Amino acid sequence: MDLVLRVAQQLEIDHAGFDVAMVDGYPYLLEFNRLFGNTGLQGLSQQVSQAIEHYLREQSERDDDPIDPTPPLPVAV
Repeated sequence: MDLVLRVAQQLEIDHAGFDVAMVDGYPYLLEFNRLFGNTGLQGLSQQVSQAIEHYLREQSERDDDPIDPTPPLPVAV
């Protein structure tokens, strides 16, 4: 709630829906929507998928990832 309030105040948003994921006790803001409805924008899903794929391909070509300060821990088998 503190993260949403801080973002809303800084961006002067007084009416929106916020998607927040809690990961290991830390909030991650995924998106916010100022317009509400039950239909999305035509073709947006494909554009988002292409952008995600492009980002992942770029990241896989790098040795380090300064964007992710907390890489996942190894899983014990």
